[in-house]
Amino acid sequence: MEQRIVDLLPKGAARAKVIATDLDLGISEPTLTRQLGSLGTSFNDLIDRLRNDLALTYIRESDLSLAEVSFLLGYANPPAFTLAFKRWTGKAPSELRANLTVLAADSRKNVFVQ
Repeated sequence: MEQRIVDLLPKGAARAKVIATDLDLGISEPTLTRQLGSLGTSFNDLIDRLRNDLALTYIRESDLSLAEVSFLLGYANPPAFTLAFKRWTGKAPSELRANLTVLAADSRKNVFVQ
């Protein structure tokens, strides 16, 4: 189910109803919602967690622009992504990327110094 959600995020189609019917789970949206609730989560929580995990991966391990990351995660615009990212991490995505760039540069320097 998570991979299908990831595939649907850029299209803005990652909705509980779409997932329930699209995956041929044989269940309705209310049943999916109820089953997730019995697991202590919700569809929105699942989407939020996936977006958080993907955002960190994309920022750390790719050269994607932040606008591209925002699109891939299904946000309407980069500022909406930035607000969500700050809620997850306490930092703007550009700040995290800048910190990672500095750390990478420092580690390359240390290789040549030793």
